[in-house]
Amino acid sequence: MLEKIADETQIKQAQSFEKELEQFLSLLKNDIALRSSTTSKIATEAITDNLKEYMANKPKGDLLFDISEREAGMLQQSIEQDSRKAWQRFDLYRIQLAEIEQQLEQAAANIARAPGDDQLMDLFEKLRDLDKQREKQRQKYLSFLEDAKRVKQQQLDCVRQVQKMHDAARNQHGLNSAFKNAQETINLLDRYSDVLTQARVKTLSANFEVAYRKLARKEDLQLSAHINPETFDVELIDEQSSVINRKLLSAGEKQIYAIAILEALAKPLVVTYQLLSIRH
Repeated sequence: MLEKIADETQIKQAQSFEKELEQFLSLLKNDIALRSSTTSKIATEAITDNLKEYMANKPKGDLLFDISEREAGMLQQSIEQDSRKAWQRFDLYRIQLAEIEQQLEQAAANIARAPGDDQLMDLFEKLRDLDKQREKQRQKYLSFLEDAKRVKQQQLDCVRQVQKMHDAARNQHGLNSAFKNAQETINLLDRYSDVLTQARVKTLSANFEVAYRKLARKEDLQLSAHINPETFDVELIDEQSSVINRKLLSAGEKQIYAIAILEALAKPLVVTYQLLSIRH
C-alpha cells in the first residue's frame, strides 16, 4: 500500500508538472506566433516532441487513494510507527513463546519422572497414617491447652487472694503506723510545750529582773522574780529568798512592777534548735 501511495504521489506530481508546462507552452506559442510563423512551427514541434519524450518516462495510471503529499507523509509515518510497535510486540511474544515451550518441556520431563500408581498409593497410605497421628497429637495439644488454661486461672485467683491479703495487711500496718506517729507527735508537742513554757518563764524572769532594777535605779538590788508556769503569776523574791507581798509595795513600786512586767513581755523570745529537738 505504501508503494501504491508513493506511485500516486509521483503521478500527481507529473500531472501537475505537465499541466503547468502546457500552460507555459500555450503562452510561449502565442509569443512565438507574433514573431515568425516558421520559427513558431519549428519551435513548437521541438518543444512538443521533447515534452512527450520527457512525460513518457514519468509514472502514469489511475489514482486509487487520491491523497495529498502531506497526508501521504503522515500516513507513511503512522504506518512505520505502527510497524515498529508491531515488530516489538512480535519479538516479545516470540520470547514468551520460547519460555512457555521451555516450561512445557520441563513439565513434560517432570511428569515423566513422576512415580507410578503403586508408589502413589503407598504414599497416600503413609499420608493417611501421618494425618491420623497429627489428629491425635492435636487432640492431646488441645487437652494440655485446656489444663494449662485452668491452672493459669487458678494461679490468677491465688494471686488475687494474696494481693487482697497483702493490701489488708498493708492498710492495717498503715493504720497502726499512723496511730503510732500521731501518738508520738502528741507526746512530742507536749514535751515541746513544757520546754517552751519553761524557756519562756526563764526568759521573762530575767527580762523582768533587768527591767525592774533599771526602773528602780538600783543595779545592786538583790531581787529576783519567780513566774508560775501554770498561772504565769509573777512573785518577787528578796535576798532572803522570801516572797515579797505585792500588797505591801508602795504605789511607785507597784507601778515599777507593772511596767517591768510589760517591758519583759515586749521583748521577743528566741527559741533555739535544742528546744525543738526530739531528744529534748
